[in-house]
This record gives sequence, structure tokens and C-alpha cells, in this order.
Amino acid sequence: MTEFQEVVRHNLHTCDGRIGKENENHFLVSFKSVSKAVSAALKIKTKINEPEFDNISLKPGLSAGVPVTEKKSIFEDTINLAERICTMIPGEIIISADVAALSGSENVHTF
Repeated sequence: MTEFQEVVRHNLHTCDGRIGKENENHFLVSFKSVSKAVSAALKIKTKINEPEFDNISLKPGLSAGVPVTEKKSIFEDTINLAERICTMIPGEIIISADVAALSGSENVHTF
């Protein structure tokens, strides 16, 4: 396991992230809340910005959705959206409109 993978796995674990699919440099993860997903993305981005990770290009994309649609696979629309937004702005955390709305409603009483 690479140091990058260790950083990602550690931060996903601390934010209750559940890895659904993984390869050398791609993680598909589910979370119990949007806040935890955003927190994990921020922690990973902060760590990956350190000098020892200069060769890593981080492309986090967060999306949310319903598990069952008219598609064949569970969360297929949500996964497809996350994969598309990962390509938008490398190095930045890109979130879908649903994630932004859910994050706002989950954190209405926090500063």
C-alpha cells in the first residue's frame, strides 16, 4: 500500500467513510452524512498538499443521491456524477448541488 493510500484510508476511517470500490488511485466511498464526507475530503486535501506528496494530483468529487433509480445498479446516477465532477478542476474539492444543500441543512447551527 502506498503512503497516499494510507493517508486516504486513515482519513476515511476517522470520518466513518466506507470504501465501496478502490484501485491504486481511485476510491469510491460512502458516508453516513454529507458533513463527514466534506470533512474527509478536506482532511485528505490538506495532507496531500504537504511537500512529500508533490507528485499526487488529487481530484475529489462529492455527490449525493438516492440509492435506487431507473438504472440497473445501486447509486448509479450518483456515482456517475461523482466521476464526472472529479475531472472538473484538479486539486479542488468539487461538490454537487445536492451535497451543498445537504451540507447547509446538516450544519445550520454550526459556525
